[in-house]
Amino acid sequence: MAHDLPKDAVNLLPPPRSCEVLSGTAPVPSPLSFCVVDPALCTSVPGLEGAVAADAGWIRAELGAVAEDGLEAYHLAVRPEGVRIRAPSPTGLRWALTTLAQLLGNHPTAVP
Repeated sequence: MAHDLPKDAVNLLPPPRSCEVLSGTAPVPSPLSFCVVDPALCTSVPGLEGAVAADAGWIRAELGAVAEDGLEAYHLAVRPEGVRIRAPSPTGLRWALTTLAQLLGNHPTAVP
């Protein structure tokens, strides 16, 4: 079941425009692995410096259309099998990875 949270409930800055939380959590692997269009995007985000590139990374990010308008928009989905990110630009991907780093800082072993 999905629950809409107030913008400040997930303790992210800046607060997300929208946030939908489902039941359950996604266990965080060690080490974190990622598959993104530009590996420097991931390793340059504070909190994700130790992540390693992999063909089938736990964090998968791609360029593509999202429902929100703007080059800084993104869609970030946390699932038990990993994190999926889509954004229309590298700037959107970086914002999504920054949000993910905050989530991981708040929930280092399992992300809601």
